[in-house]
Amino acid sequence: MPVKPKKVHRPWERQQSKPQEGRKADDSFYHTTAWRKTSKAYRKAHPLCEECERKDRISPAEVCDHIVRIEDGGEKLDWDNLQSMCHKCHNRKSAKERHYKKQGNDKR
Repeated sequence: MPVKPKKVHRPWERQQSKPQEGRKADDSFYHTTAWRKTSKAYRKAHPLCEECERKDRISPAEVCDHIVRIEDGGEKLDWDNLQSMCHKCHNRKSAKERHYKKQGNDKR
């Protein structure tokens, strides 16, 4: 019976990454120069996590987040639709949004 040969690991070759489950097909916006510059400028102007500040905590902002998701009609580069967040708060907010979207409710 034929045997499939083992794949040889060659460190100089780039490995193909599998698309992550739950990722949108059109994440290309987040790789644009306009987004990177806007995100960096916003985080420079707002260096602390805005969600933590509302809860009287202090933690550095690591992510620039859209308050209203782009897919829900939120503006991509408008500062009024942005907030700086730490990873923990951003992950919590994103998980809630995914949960409500999966449930069919759009209440957040």
